[in-house]
Formats: sequence, C-alpha cells, structure tokens
Amino acid sequence: METSVFTRSIESLLDEDEYRALQTHLVENPESGSIIPGSGGIRKIRWGLKGRGKRGGARVVYFWAVRRDR
Repeated sequence: METSVFTRSIESLLDEDEYRALQTHLVENPESGSIIPGSGGIRKIRWGLKGRGKRGGARVVYFWAVRRDR
C-alpha cells in the first residue's frame, strides 16, 4: 500500500523499470532497511537514482508487517 505523497514523489524520481526494481527489492529483501528507533518497526532504505547514486538518492520509508499465526 502506498500513500498518495509517495506515489506522486516516486513518479517524478523513477521510471517504470527503476520503480519495479525497487518494488522487487523490497519484496525479496523486506528486512533490508534499517529500523527507525522508536517507530514500532518502520524501516528506511536509500535507493540510488540515475546519476546520483545511493547517497544522493531517494529515501524510502516503509513498514513490513509479518503475520503471526496463533
């Protein structure tokens, strides 16, 4: 699920192939981002942009919910 702010922002930063690569990375590596202390499990990851690399890239904040069966 995406927020409307995220959707508007990502469209101006990544083309469809780059966006698909980000989505695939998060699906295959949901724990790759660092947990933001005190957030209850919200994670952040840096994603490189064309010509800017990771340090000048986008910061993506996400939450990965794990289903726990009783």
